[in-house]
Amino acid sequence: MKIGYFCNSTNWNNKPFNEILEQIRDIATYCDQNKWDSIWFTEHHFSHEGMETCPNPLMMSAD
Repeated sequence: MKIGYFCNSTNWNNKPFNEILEQIRDIATYCDQNKWDSIWFTEHHFSHEGMETCPNPLMMSAD
């Protein structure tokens, strides 16, 4: 069995972008240290709510 983390980075609480990015980095570090197989990001670059912090999952993953 493979284990992955589904990361929904929608900014419901209107937090600063750098704070959300730091939380995502912490999650990625935790998953890596605990040998998880993958991290999945949402992708809604034309989200009408304007709360999506990840318009491009590849760029988010590269960080």
